Amino acid sequence: MQGKRARLRLLEKGNKEKLVWLHHEAEEFLDAYLEMPNITDNTAPLFQTQDKNHRLTGLPLSRRDMMRIVKGRCAAAGLPDTICNHTFRGTGITVFLQNGGSLEAAQDMANHSDPRITKLYDRRKASSSSRLKPPSSDNCCGGRTRVAKRVASVLKRR
Repeated sequence: MQGKRARLRLLEKGNKEKLVWLHHEAEEFLDAYLEMPNITDNTAPLFQTQDKNHRLTGLPLSRRDMMRIVKGRCAAAGLPDTICNHTFRGTGITVFLQNGGSLEAAQDMANHSDPRITKLYDRRKASSSSRLKPPSSDNCCGGRTRVAKRVASVLKRR
């Protein structure tokens, strides 16, 4: 498979499917995960909940499950409790743009309908007054209302 890269099919909001390319390290981690003995059902969700006996249930992880996992891993690493799932979205978009990625490609990867929404996640030169600032990281996911209001205000200016 030299020269080929793996893709992952994601099911997003509104049952929209999206294909994403995997970094070679992510592909290696995913391969190791799939080799675990209890992952055998090819039709079940890739990431599943576990019952009290740590057996896979066949049910997908919920947003709340993912939040609990991220918060636990961040706490174990000594990172601030303000980090949440959405923090990675903003970081990913910013790093992509810092490394020369285009806003249009970032918009596509983030599945945003409007580039102004993608710009909200761009943390480069956060002090610039010429663009909208990303939401503050304090109480990140609890601040979902602030994000929704900011997105709504951007779209109203269309």
